[in-house]
Amino acid sequence: MKRVIVVLSLAFALLGANQASAQKFFTREGKISFFSETPVENIEAHNQKATSVLETSTGQMEFAVLVKGFQFEKALMQEHFNENYLESTKFPKAIFKGTIQEIAKVDFEKDGTYPVVVKGDMTIHGVTKPVTANGQITVKNGAISANSTFNLAPEDFDIKIPAVVRDNIAKSVKVVVKADFQPYTSSGSSKDRAVGDRPIFLFLKTLPHEKPYTIAPVFALANCPFSGPGRRSPFAPG
Repeated sequence: MKRVIVVLSLAFALLGANQASAQKFFTREGKISFFSETPVENIEAHNQKATSVLETSTGQMEFAVLVKGFQFEKALMQEHFNENYLESTKFPKAIFKGTIQEIAKVDFEKDGTYPVVVKGDMTIHGVTKPVTANGQITVKNGAISANSTFNLAPEDFDIKIPAVVRDNIAKSVKVVVKADFQPYTSSGSSKDRAVGDRPIFLFLKTLPHEKPYTIAPVFALANCPFSGPGRRSPFAPG
């Protein structure tokens, strides 16, 4: 009888673990683009290696992107973006930490497209500002994707635009974010596993900063199951 009880206890424990892990989703291939439109010149850049984590039970999200990973049509424009405006050597990551409001209205078990509002803090160029953005969560055949479009003002993040090119860059830049999430499971590949509750985080922390693919986030998980008391988010600046 004792053996039966032990087996049942283990079964329930494993079931609970699987259910908990199913609430965690991540991607290392999020897409972030920005567009600046003026009568003088249009500017756009794309980054397809943003990292994001979503906790569906709480709505907490984190996105981050390596600034040097943004690709421009013109090499000189990309050089100026990194060296003169974003100073990407000094401030290598752009990060958003936030929460989907009223997450209970999103049924992650039912196919559909759900309008959402996300609130959080955006850190760019070493400056952190509160941001609220409208977006959509799409659930289809168990897969979860998210998208959002919003505007940011370079001036809000202390990004200095020289007077000689000020008319070339819009005062408000349109940002488009898209992410297709994968469920996190403890039985994932060796890349996705590590000790404790933060396997993907520990892996991301080891990525070289200078490589133009993936790094940490634009949404952080302040009190989510990934982080225990006293643990520092691997996506924190620095």
